[in-house]
Amino acid sequence: MKLSYHHSKALLASVQFSIYLFISNCFPNDHSLFTFQGLSLDVLKQYGCRSSSDGSRLIVPVYRPMIDQSMVNISGSRNNLLQPVGYFSIPLLQKSPQVLHQLNKDQILARLLTHQQLRLSNSLLTYDNIKEKVYHRIKHPCEVRGVPWARFPELNRVLLGHRSGEVTVVSGPTGAGKTTFLAEYSLDLAVQGVVTLWASLEVSVERLAEVLLQQYSGAPLPTDRTSFDALSYLFKQVPLHFLDVHGQQELEVIMQALRESVMVRGVRHVVVDNLQFLVGCQRSFSERWQHQDLAMAAFRSFATQFGCHVTLIVHPRKLQADELLTMQSIGGGARVTQEADNVMLLQVQGSNPVSCRKAIEVVKNRFGGHLGVVPIKFHQESLTFSGFFRKSKDSQKNKEGKQRPPESREL
Repeated sequence: MKLSYHHSKALLASVQFSIYLFISNCFPNDHSLFTFQGLSLDVLKQYGCRSSSDGSRLIVPVYRPMIDQSMVNISGSRNNLLQPVGYFSIPLLQKSPQVLHQLNKDQILARLLTHQQLRLSNSLLTYDNIKEKVYHRIKHPCEVRGVPWARFPELNRVLLGHRSGEVTVVSGPTGAGKTTFLAEYSLDLAVQGVVTLWASLEVSVERLAEVLLQQYSGAPLPTDRTSFDALSYLFKQVPLHFLDVHGQQELEVIMQALRESVMVRGVRHVVVDNLQFLVGCQRSFSERWQHQDLAMAAFRSFATQFGCHVTLIVHPRKLQADELLTMQSIGGGARVTQEADNVMLLQVQGSNPVSCRKAIEVVKNRFGGHLGVVPIKFHQESLTFSGFFRKSKDSQKNKEGKQRPPESREL
């Protein structure tokens, strides 16, 4: 490992500080002698030191130097040692895996600095390690943004796309249409090849599949068997899966099913409806919030580890009439919104279910930082919010109007 002058100087300070910490913790009463006479490796391991496999070298941890050394307790507390950023290998005077022979601290430091064989931890990177990935992000911005929505083009303007490894929280008033919106939202992505798994704890799987099928067809479902089978044949080509669960479930059971779905089915998008049903209602407020935080942490870890996008429906706290939602309206502890990459609120203005106005407000967007409001309108025939089929019918009518021959006028 070749080091520049500035790096060598910083490394020297780090090594000196590491030795200082090590000596101070091992021998708080005698800093003049760095002796290991009769000291077994079992004791040294408690301080992060170990021998090589053949016993010929001493592996010493390197700690990051601190500006204020008084922050570190050097009076002998072993638990106050910092996490090492790397390790140095020091040749020993004699091959002995059990007993290290006497060396003074100047000899140790001299061997340590002249040997210069630093093994950095795997978590430390330089710009050279990530340069190609940075260039790829610059060269292919659309790929980095994720999968765009076909039915919700205005959502692309704000969120830019659907990305792997993120967590999205969706909240809205009771009966506003959160599940119906997310059904079309997920169907849009599934049609484009994003393998999706629904964990519907509140709505039955049969009812959810019925809604998705109608959103796919864009019209009321056919009652005759032949038409239904023909539509079902097309719909089953869409990579949609359903978790056979309902009501309150044990968190680990759900997480194990999600992990298996990723490894076996190649799932890349998980929709959980909803977090409160998963946690249950029989606990006290503090227990529910604690359990909800644990569940949120589990989903966050799962999304990061498996590169799978997790979308969670979370009910808000009780609102006053005509009160709009905010980030603070989401039920549970603050960790729900803190762990989320995206937070979307289904806003409803007006009490009349027919004339009320609805919109999706993005109040958190960790990737792009863009926030905004996307108006939506419910289409009864297709059970959709995007207006995808309504726009298709309007364009078809306009096309037919243009092709219609002009009416003849009597002379």
